Amino acid sequence: MLFGGTTWQDALDALGLKRYCCRRMLLSHVDLIEKLLNYAPLEK
Repeated sequence: MLFGGTTWQDALDALGLKRYCCRRMLLSHVDLIEKLLNYAPLEK
């Protein structure tokens, strides 16, 4: 799908993501775990 000329709409349909709420979760995901780990409290 990535290099086959498939549109993002068709790719999300193929994954079974039909509802707009599920589609937005995938499209707007930002990986923040690395940034959040910088602020994790230290164990004492």
